[in-house]
Amino acid sequence: MSKEKRNPYEYCKEHRTISVKTTAGCPFCLQAENKRLKEFARHIIRQYCWDMLEPDGGDIQEWAEKLGLLVPHAATKDDIDDESDYGVGDTIFKFSELLQETGR
Repeated sequence: MSKEKRNPYEYCKEHRTISVKTTAGCPFCLQAENKRLKEFARHIIRQYCWDMLEPDGGDIQEWAEKLGLLVPHAATKDDIDDESDYGVGDTIFKFSELLQETGR
């Protein structure tokens, strides 16, 4: 029986840090993600709850894109259905990796 040694550490290229592997990941990346999510939530609450403005989908999308929560994507034929108002090659937005469903 071969016993495979597993590396208990992970390296974050962005922050050039080594940390113990956890399900959470690099603490610096997590702090940045947390900060972006908080800023987005604060903006939505401030604009549409406290200031009593009507929700504006364009404004919400713009903020989400600015904070890296949505990313531009060139539409493919797989992205298009009968209700789509865009064509192949048009820029559409998808959830960033942070907001992707993880199957939990």
